[in-house]
Amino acid sequence: MDQLSTTDRNIVQTAVRTIVPQLNAAKEREMGDMMGKLKDLGNGILKPFGFSTDNFKFIKDETTGGYSMQFNQGNFF
Repeated sequence: MDQLSTTDRNIVQTAVRTIVPQLNAAKEREMGDMMGKLKDLGNGILKPFGFSTDNFKFIKDETTGGYSMQFNQGNFF
């Protein structure tokens, strides 16, 4: 960037500041779409057994970074 004029350098810096939030928003949208598709796939596999992905809850352990899983069959009374 040393070869750019002050005006061009300011334009580039402004563009970088505006594109980062746009990239993060696009990343979040794609992640949400992917997770939705994975959930649909999991529900398709679990449905014949009478379960859904909503029966499983994953909890992150902040100290280790690992996850534990809890199963909740629910009350069907």
